[in-house]
Amino acid sequence: MKIRELTAIDLPSVIALEREIFKKEAWTVGQFKEELAGVPLSRFYVIAIDDENSLIGYGGIAQGAPNFEADIHTLAVANDFRRKGIGRKLMSELEKWAIKRGAN
Repeated sequence: MKIRELTAIDLPSVIALEREIFKKEAWTVGQFKEELAGVPLSRFYVIAIDDENSLIGYGGIAQGAPNFEADIHTLAVANDFRRKGIGRKLMSELEKWAIKRGAN
């Protein structure tokens, strides 16, 4: 498994997983694009991919300004990959970003 920053190229896979997990409450492509527009100033999104480069999870965080509280906006792991520490690793990456920006 590898974790890297989410890019616009990843959106089709992210949207598919988002719809699978969150059904009617899934974010739209437009919502994800709006979130990505805030990267790197106030947003940070990462994905987890398996050894075959398939998306297995993603997460995102926002912080309005440095030295303020940060908020997790989303975190999801594909059903077949849950309970394997992937969510924890994604959270760790989000937390590192927030800590670098001075979040509590």
